[in-house]
Amino acid sequence: TPVCGTSVTPCAAGNPSGTPDTSCVASYPSGTPVCAVSATSQAANTSGRTSECVATVTSQAANYPSGTPVCEDVRYTTGKPVKLRLTPVEPDMPLFTCECLDEAGRTVPDAAPYVRFRAEGGVQIIATGSDNADPIPPAVPNRQMYMGQIAVYARVSASGALIAEADGLVPARYEIRA
Repeated sequence: TPVCGTSVTPCAAGNPSGTPDTSCVASYPSGTPVCAVSATSQAANTSGRTSECVATVTSQAANYPSGTPVCEDVRYTTGKPVKLRLTPVEPDMPLFTCECLDEAGRTVPDAAPYVRFRAEGGVQIIATGSDNADPIPPAVPNRQMYMGQIAVYARVSASGALIAEADGLVPARYEIRA
């Protein structure tokens, strides 16, 4: 049984204390809402230790200026990282992004595993880097991930593969055809 839990009430309905959320109402110049905002949150801890609570938050906003939706944005809280993914930045460019994904396949923006890169065949790793000014030279193929991403630049002389591995995560492999 859960020993911790929380919920967030939608903006239009007020906040959990029952008083209207004036920051939401004040954002409407005419005083009439032109967008619908909702948020739900749940937390559960079955281990009995509150430091291990897991929270899931879904946030959705839609714009209805004329009564029909013109845009919608949905945000989800990601789960723990379970695997790595390598994707090329451009189809014909040997620059890749390595990301951590949760079980649902969503990028985990705060993931920070230590990732080891290696190449096979006619692929050679030239540089790795993250958006963090760390003292590790770019030519080192192993790097701490920062904000869920690492860039990898490779030289391709023939077909081969680029591989990313991290402890506790499913590795990523990208086949390159030359």
